[in-house]
Amino acid sequence: MNAQAIPAREAGYNFAYLDEQTKRMIRRALLKAVAIPGYQVPFGGREMPLPYGWGTGGMQLTAAILGADDVLKVIDQAPTTPPTRCRSGASSPAPPGSPPPNAPPRRR
Repeated sequence: MNAQAIPAREAGYNFAYLDEQTKRMIRRALLKAVAIPGYQVPFGGREMPLPYGWGTGGMQLTAAILGADDVLKVIDQAPTTPPTRCRSGASSPAPPGSPPPNAPPRRR
C-alpha cells in the first residue's frame, strides 16, 4: 500500500471550518451531554458553508471531534428528485367536523 501524503495546513485556515474556541465549546457541551444523565444541552450552532438541509448541528459536532489525520465519509441519502410543492390554490383537506375556513365564529 502506498501511504498518501497528508497536505500541509494552509496558513490562516481553520481545520473543519471551525475556529479552536468553537471546537472547545462544542466538545465541552458534548462531554456534559454524555456525562450528566438526562441533561439536554442548549446549543446554538455557528454558520457553516453547507448546503441547506444538511443539519449543521450534527456536522459541527462531527467537525469538532475530527482531527487532521481523520477521514470523514459523507453519504448523501437524499432523493434524487426535487421535492414537489403544492400549488398556491391547493391545500390539504380539513379534518371531518371542522368549520369551513371563512366561517364566522360560533356564539354560545
